[in-house]
Amino acid sequence: MTSDAPVPGKWERLNDQTEVFRVWKTEGTDVYPQIALLRVRAAGSEKFPESPFDLSKFINDNHIFPADVRTSGPVVSLAGVGTETPSGYLFVMSHSRTSAIVVSMLPLLPEGQF
Repeated sequence: MTSDAPVPGKWERLNDQTEVFRVWKTEGTDVYPQIALLRVRAAGSEKFPESPFDLSKFINDNHIFPADVRTSGPVVSLAGVGTETPSGYLFVMSHSRTSAIVVSMLPLLPEGQF
């Protein structure tokens, strides 16, 4: 019998546009800040930078962290190098003990595996 539970240290597919890597699971639930990475195809990422509420809802609905996010600041976008159109974006999320998150967004270049 196999388990469908996510394996710590692996990317987990959430839907056809998004994968998550719960870095915090490799350290345990009591280590802060808790870090998670979200890989989102370009077509699925447009709402997150514009709406911290939508991002928080997505994070909570998909149980990215062990406790629900209560507050979210703006998503900070880090510019890419070159003129390539990104194939998607990497969201780096830091979750605090008070359930606040800080998020940065980095473009993924087309030659990536995502």
